[in-house]
Amino acid sequence: MNKNIMVISLASLIFASNMIIPTQAAYAVQNTTGETITIKVKGLFCDLCRTKMQKRFGKIAGVQKVHVNLESGFVTIDMVKGKTLPNNLINKIIKDTGYTPISIKRS
Repeated sequence: MNKNIMVISLASLIFASNMIIPTQAAYAVQNTTGETITIKVKGLFCDLCRTKMQKRFGKIAGVQKVHVNLESGFVTIDMVKGKTLPNNLINKIIKDTGYTPISIKRS
C-alpha cells in the first residue's frame, strides 16, 4: 500500500512540475548484436530437433540468440559483437547432434 502511495505521489509531482520523462532509461543497453550466422541443416523436422540445436549452440560463449526454422531447415545464430564461431566448430556441433550441415552464410 505504501508503495502505491509513493508511486502516485511521484507521478503527481512530475505532472505538476511539467517534467519530461525519457521513454528509455539512461542506462539502456547498447546494441551488442554482432555477426549473424545462417546455417542450412538437413534433417531438422520436429520440436526436439529445434531444442537440440538451441541448447547446443546456446551453451557457446558469445552466442546471443539461436533461431531454428523447421520449415526451411535454417538455423540462425546471432552473435555478440566481436565474437564469432568458426565453420569447423559449427559443422562439428551439427554433426554431433545427428544432422548434416549443408551451407553456412555470414552477415
